[in-house]
Amino acid sequence: MPLVECMMFGALVSATDPVTVLSIFQELGTDVNLYALVFGESVLNDAMAISLYRTMASLRTNASSQNIFVVILRFLENFFGSMSTGVGAGFISALLFKYSTLGVENLYNLESCLFVLFPYFSYMLAEGFGLSGIVSILFTGIVGST
Repeated sequence: MPLVECMMFGALVSATDPVTVLSIFQELGTDVNLYALVFGESVLNDAMAISLYRTMASLRTNASSQNIFVVILRFLENFFGSMSTGVGAGFISALLFKYSTLGVENLYNLESCLFVLFPYFSYMLAEGFGLSGIVSILFTGIVGST
């Protein structure tokens, strides 16, 4: 197999390891903090695997640019671009929920709708730019929930 296809397979397989560990932790009833730490590492691992897979897939279709510098640059562009769209949407949602008065009387439905629409907006924005929507949603959740 070519190196690019091996890297694509490695990116896919690397995302499954923490899922197995989490299921074993749940069966054993381990400490909640340990479970949360491994879960957080698992989510970031999945985000990196998605970015690496997308980079290798774009490299596979464009075989003329097999320079290692171009591969690293595309990976960083994909990951940090997705992260910045998620952080931007998360900041906007956090500011909206903090400084608006959505929690009064009849606006609970609007608040619930916005709570769902901001991650969806983040996903669609990232996919529109050709980035990873899943990574964008991850960082929207991290920033928007603080």
